[in-house]
Amino acid sequence: SDGHNYAKSAYDQGCRAFLVSREVDLPPDAVVIRVEDTRQTLAVISAEFYGRPADRLHIIGITGTKGKTTTALMVAAILNGVGKKCAYIGSNGVIIGDRHLETVNTTPESYDIQYYMNRMVCTGVKALVMEVSSQALLLSRVHGIKFDICVFTNLYPDHIGKFEHPDFDNYKACKHSLFTSY
Repeated sequence: SDGHNYAKSAYDQGCRAFLVSREVDLPPDAVVIRVEDTRQTLAVISAEFYGRPADRLHIIGITGTKGKTTTALMVAAILNGVGKKCAYIGSNGVIIGDRHLETVNTTPESYDIQYYMNRMVCTGVKALVMEVSSQALLLSRVHGIKFDICVFTNLYPDHIGKFEHPDFDNYKACKHSLFTSY
């Protein structure tokens, strides 16, 4: 849902700083920063907050309708097997060494990704294999991350509907954006 609709409620509970992309009706003591795209701005702010950890990792992004998890886990296992300390983010959560963290989405929100990458860097991880879902691309969850390698597994007309992509062309364009925008 649209967070703008909850600005007043957040204010009433003590929040005084708001990042918005359209007008919100708040008392004058609220700090309101208006940007063109709040999701992209959140990704940039999160990267800066955590010290831009992506800059210290070799990142492989894997997208496609089917096969992301299998491909990502195999690539991470191969890299770890040859001595390149590699972490994983995807449908099976976050794996950093022998630590496993649960996630809600295949590709977490941008602030979570930056947090996980920061933990990876702090533990000596050198590479990250990440499943990059179409929703992550659509919702700017990986905005600003520079992928060293991008992998495409396949494309089927899945994930079309009211809560995902309006049509196959939009779905295809989101997948394509990993190779043109990142």
